Amino acid sequence: MNGPESEAQRESSLQAEISTDVAKLHRDRTGRGPTSVQCHIHGDTVTLVLTGVVTKLEETLIEDGRAEAVDAQRSELNAVLAPEIGALVATALDRDVKFCTIGTSIEDDAVGITVTFRRP
Repeated sequence: MNGPESEAQRESSLQAEISTDVAKLHRDRTGRGPTSVQCHIHGDTVTLVLTGVVTKLEETLIEDGRAEAVDAQRSELNAVLAPEIGALVATALDRDVKFCTIGTSIEDDAVGITVTFRRP
């Protein structure tokens, strides 16, 4: 069946694929995968929110009042992961990435990711 319903199914399938791939990458790089991932595709932009991402090591540092060290470490990690996540999303959608940005909220135990594509 062609039409809006099949397009919605395709988008849902792509969102699930992207969510799984990004969660696996996060788990592989940090030792812990997120407890949940939300993925939304909006035209030339994909947004993801990963929750439940704080590791035991980070929890220990935060409990000892060293949240700034965790923020700094996450900032460096995000710089490393951005190209990899951009590539995963680009492959899933067969699009060229313009940029990928990642922000972490230690307080909210969450990571926000935005991937923006070049227009075809």
